[in-house]
Amino acid sequence: MIIEIMGMDPYRVGEISRLLQPKLDRLNELKDIPILFSGSETSLFHNGVDQNTWVVIIKLHVEQRLLSFASTLQNMLIQTLKEDAIHLHFYVFPIQSENFMVHLNEKYPPYVEEQEDTEMDSPPEQDIFLGNAFEKHQDTLDEKEAKANPFPVTDDEETHKH
Repeated sequence: MIIEIMGMDPYRVGEISRLLQPKLDRLNELKDIPILFSGSETSLFHNGVDQNTWVVIIKLHVEQRLLSFASTLQNMLIQTLKEDAIHLHFYVFPIQSENFMVHLNEKYPPYVEEQEDTEMDSPPEQDIFLGNAFEKHQDTLDEKEAKANPFPVTDDEETHKH
């Protein structure tokens, strides 16, 4: 099954997948059914005006044998997206069983899962230099400044300018 969401930020679609997937996995009708969410950088327009998040199009690509479950899925999506979109347009595309096949490589798990890698979460420690990087060259810089500006402004002149 593919749940394609158009007119919404793809990263938000990923969050919606994270919220809905556990609920979908607990339903007997969908046990062992591969479910993928699709979100892309799609823009929706009506009469030349951007409609993203005002109108969200949801395409449900569902195996024919699960078609009766589409209305339950639509209701779940309505509840999940009620804070993300104003109007939802649903399109259900039945897929006949003979037109659907999944081939899994036995060497790998069926899906990539999030890993809690503590080494990647925290940036490496770095020594930060807080001193004067030009300390060794300050005399040379002062000489160049004196040549470039033979009439330097003194502190007294600076405070009496205004």
